[in-house]
Amino acid sequence: MSMPPVFELLARAEALLALRRWAEAQRFALDALAVEPQDEGAHALLARALAEQGLHDEAIATTEKGLAANPASEWLHRVRSSALLAAHRYEDAFLGASEALTLLPMNGSAHHLRSLALQGLGRLHEARVEAERAVTLSPESAEFRAALGDAWLNEDPPRAELLYRESLAMAPEQPLVLNNLSVALRRQRRRSEAALALKSALLLDPTLPLPKWNVFSLSNPVRLAPTPLLASIALQMLAVGLAYDSMTRRNRYWLTLGIMMACEVVSLGMVAWARKIGFRRLRRLDPQLYAIRRALEADVRARRLESVVAPAKARRVALAIGAFGAVILLGSLVGEIFLVRHYLAFPKTPRRVTLEESRSGEWAELEGVILDCASRLDLAGYTYFSGKGSGDRELVVSYEDAPTCAQAGSRLVGVVSDLPPSLASRLARNGFSVRTGHAAKLCTRCGPRESLLGIGLLAVFGALGGLTAWWSGRDAQKVARQ
Repeated sequence: MSMPPVFELLARAEALLALRRWAEAQRFALDALAVEPQDEGAHALLARALAEQGLHDEAIATTEKGLAANPASEWLHRVRSSALLAAHRYEDAFLGASEALTLLPMNGSAHHLRSLALQGLGRLHEARVEAERAVTLSPESAEFRAALGDAWLNEDPPRAELLYRESLAMAPEQPLVLNNLSVALRRQRRRSEAALALKSALLLDPTLPLPKWNVFSLSNPVRLAPTPLLASIALQMLAVGLAYDSMTRRNRYWLTLGIMMACEVVSLGMVAWARKIGFRRLRRLDPQLYAIRRALEADVRARRLESVVAPAKARRVALAIGAFGAVILLGSLVGEIFLVRHYLAFPKTPRRVTLEESRSGEWAELEGVILDCASRLDLAGYTYFSGKGSGDRELVVSYEDAPTCAQAGSRLVGVVSDLPPSLASRLARNGFSVRTGHAAKLCTRCGPRESLLGIGLLAVFGALGGLTAWWSGRDAQKVARQ
């Protein structure tokens, strides 16, 4: 049986490409190349079939072989530029499209490809200029109008919406254009219209992951019910304020710390409550979108929903969100501890009190204390003096700045505590005599004693928040950022 003519094989390959039957189109293009190894159309159609199957390097190599035999082929330059775009080689894609324009200057497709390459390079103004030229040269192309809408989406959503609608009027069955129209409408706060566009996109092609991921952003239950969260923040601020106002100085630090931890628990509960209310509202306002959202959540849990970004980018975004969560955790811990220590536990003026009247852990200014200047000991970067209060109770004062005895005794301000036995024995080994258990210690550079349990609980709540942000970030990074 004789082989069909080359033109017949190419016609079959092109028809199969239109039907999205990539592997069969590849087979017919290969048959055409077997008959005519230097045929321009055979190389171009084979490269398109390979690119549609994700074989971008093979597609690029095919176009380069074709260009070696047909260096003046504007068509092959465009196909090569398209394959380079799919491989995210934007600079090479731009140069390929420019080469096509040198061969055929009034080519709308080449301007379109240059626009896409410039968008990939982040040169949005130039990309819009190229997209405008493509639409001017090919006003009947729905694809080019949609691409121009993409170029305007971030800067001017109403203009992007108009271009998307013009594109859909020319070719209604474009699920990705409907998806982008939904994004433009959502940015204009037209939620119901955005939901309709998304549902239409999914009806046209239920397999596309991009509209599915955008459903998550559109149907965010917390955004639909922000009142519980705002009420939670207000109640927390009120609780801390009332507690601080009603407590004695002695109890402010510990009770305020406890209230802050309780507020963390309330916040977690309020988020869960907001989600529940938001889903109820979504089910009432848009039952179809609610059903889609619930089905997609099941797909995410079962890992059936395909990501729309490259794995390397997904890892980078996930790591960035994890680092952000760690910074937020550290900042919240430092902020809360600093707030409690330096503004609630430490009022601006310390309490003036005698050594016998002071309380352990209190920030105080001691009165009636006489230091023994001959007792001075410089040890491991600290200076220690011994002294006695008016009731003959012994005291050890520690400094970091090695003052003179007169300076040390002029204003004894610090945190009063019991002298630790380990420090007492260390001082005794160095000739500093003081009775362990009876003596007090004044730490002039110390903060109040921290509760390990309190700090641990704050760390747990912060870690939970960071992990939640990281896991939700792994999902959120999959949503296309138009």
